[in-house]
Amino acid sequence: DRLGATQVPGGYAIGANAPPGMRAGDVVQSINGVALSDPAAADVALAGAGTGPAQVTILRDGKPITVTIPIR
Repeated sequence: DRLGATQVPGGYAIGANAPPGMRAGDVVQSINGVALSDPAAADVALAGAGTGPAQVTILRDGKPITVTIPIR
């Protein structure tokens, strides 16, 4: 995908094309409260976010944080 995300245990690791508010290596765990347990869940979460913005819970440096990002 355009973010270069890779499925990892607990979510998706973001690649070099990280959106504003995120960094390469962040692990997206949920979008608007929907856990990203598999590709189908990721599709549902993104579809539910519409045009955003979305509340995204990520794991950064071993700590969960929530960021708001635009959805395009």
